[in-house]
Amino acid sequence: MDLIFSSLIETISIAVLSLLYSLILGILFGMLAARNVFRVPVLSVITQSFFTFLRAVPTPVWVLLMLVCLGMGPEAGVAGLCVHTTAFFTKSFAQSFESIPDETIEALEVTGTSRLSIFTNAILPAALSQIVAWVGIYLSFSLPTASKEFLSGLRKSFDSFHLLAHTLI
Repeated sequence: MDLIFSSLIETISIAVLSLLYSLILGILFGMLAARNVFRVPVLSVITQSFFTFLRAVPTPVWVLLMLVCLGMGPEAGVAGLCVHTTAFFTKSFAQSFESIPDETIEALEVTGTSRLSIFTNAILPAALSQIVAWVGIYLSFSLPTASKEFLSGLRKSFDSFHLLAHTLI
C-alpha cells in the first residue's frame, strides 16, 4: 500500500510541476507570440510556427523522447508533459494577449511607457481572467486522462501481483 501511495504522490507531483513550469513558460512565449506586445511580426510568426509544430506532436511522443534524453525518472515525465502543455498555453495566452484593445496599448505607448511595463501593467492584468480560464480548461481534460492512466497502471500492478500470487501457490 505504501508503494501505491508514493506512486500516487509522484504522479500528482509530476502533473503539478509540469503545469507550473508550463504556465510560466506559456506566459513568456505567449508574450513573444502575441502580435501586439512587441510588434515584431517576424518574431510572432516564428514563435507561433514553432509552437504549432510542438502542439502537433502528441504528448506521449514527447514523454518518450524525454525518456531517451533524460533517462528513466520523474524528470522525463515533467519535461515531456511541459513541452506539449507549454505549446498549448503559448497559443492560448497569445490569443488572450491579442484580445486586449489596441487603443489601450497605444495610449500607454504615447506616454513613453516601455514594452515590458505595458505588458506587466496593462496586458497581463487584463488577460488574467482568460489565463485562469485556459488553465481551468487544461485541467478539465488533463486530470481525467491522468487519473485513467494511474488507475490503468494500478490495475496492471494488481493483475501482475495476482498472477505472481497464483504462480507461487
